[in-house]
Amino acid sequence: PDNTGKNIALLKKKGVYEIFVMTGENDFGSIPIGGDYKLFCKEGDTEIKLLGSFHKEYKPISINDSAKEMSTNIHYHSFGASDFITPTDICNLLLYKEFTQTKEHIVISENYISIFNLENIELYIYPKAQYNKQNNTDY
Repeated sequence: PDNTGKNIALLKKKGVYEIFVMTGENDFGSIPIGGDYKLFCKEGDTEIKLLGSFHKEYKPISINDSAKEMSTNIHYHSFGASDFITPTDICNLLLYKEFTQTKEHIVISENYISIFNLENIELYIYPKAQYNKQNNTDY
């Protein structure tokens, strides 16, 4: 998308590189969600293989239009996407946390609710039915 670039994170595990490619904002007006891919490459190989995309589309969360008091953001994972918050969601939330008042991010999927606390770097995952019952909500 316009005014974006790519952020890349590498994780080496037992001779295999996991490569996370994420859309990055150039103007810091949004937290980028989506436009992210996971690839891998065996150490010593020259071929990089695509494992897939975490999100079906790029959906930035505007931080310029948000009220300063807004401390929680939410996005949804539709059918076929991950049941949980993704590593790329967490990475981008941490990369852009200094540019926003966001203290908590919620990801709602068909069966689960993931709550990531950016201040304490803590992740909570609840079955959706349990969370809705305990919090009197209907996500």
